Amino acid sequence: MAGTKAKSKAKAKAKSKTKTKAKAKSKALAKREKHEVMKPVGMPDYIRPEAPEVNIEPGEMTLPLIKLLQANSSEVNCESPLGKAGEFFNIASQEVIGTELYFVAVLLNRKRIAWKDFEEGGGMLCRSYDNVRGNVFGLCAECIDEETGLHRNAFGPNGEKPLCTKYYDFVTVAFPEEPDIDEESKVVQLIEDFTINSLSIISFGTTKVAAARRLIMIAQAKKAALYANVFKMTRKFVEQKGNKFYVPELEWFGWSPPELYEAISNEIGALRAVAGNPEAYTEPMQPADENQNGGFAGGEASVEDDDDLPF
Repeated sequence: MAGTKAKSKAKAKAKSKTKTKAKAKSKALAKREKHEVMKPVGMPDYIRPEAPEVNIEPGEMTLPLIKLLQANSSEVNCESPLGKAGEFFNIASQEVIGTELYFVAVLLNRKRIAWKDFEEGGGMLCRSYDNVRGNVFGLCAECIDEETGLHRNAFGPNGEKPLCTKYYDFVTVAFPEEPDIDEESKVVQLIEDFTINSLSIISFGTTKVAAARRLIMIAQAKKAALYANVFKMTRKFVEQKGNKFYVPELEWFGWSPPELYEAISNEIGALRAVAGNPEAYTEPMQPADENQNGGFAGGEASVEDDDDLPF
């Protein structure tokens, strides 16, 4: 009888040890998987996803721009059109995304650019990549146009757009398609084979500023990190002051998938280092769809609101 009890105790102890080991192994595996980089689509099994052994400087970093095509966009007007007006387009991969875009905004960079007139060859007249000081005219807050006597970031007397355009550049992780979402928790489900390694830029300027400010307003209201939110962007067709064009519309879609949230949170410092410089992705020529003459609400000679919120 005593021998049976001793055997039973030994078995229970061994079983408990096995459970403890299995639990520890499971925790270690989960911790390791949490910090592993997700394997990009198409990468062979024998290759481990990891950072290349190259020190990348901000000036060497190139991030693709996602733009909303207009009727006067070069991608629409070329001999072999790459897309249609009203579609979102990745200028790096030369791929049409569609009329809906789902993304997580990782970082927000603000910049100002005063463009030369197209008739004068275009290009940058002055630019400020910190939204504070321009490389030609100096402090943005004191930048006065000699001809008009107005601030270069002020709207004209008839609502004309400012001579210097303010841009809201969101460094994003865009989903390849509409993700599923848990309707109860509003947590977005991670798409199979989806990777966070590909960052892209969504830049809002002139007629698109309202959408940028709505995104900022929603993120502030949610009281969480910018990258905790998944946004849905669509577009609508508008006609203002004789111009017809598409403008983006933003709405909150759901909470970031836990895997994506943790991955961004763990790497946010490195992401700021390589993607926090607008010079790395700013186009050298003024985009055709930013060359609008109307549709700007600003009032008589008013200055653009400065809403530099803490992200």
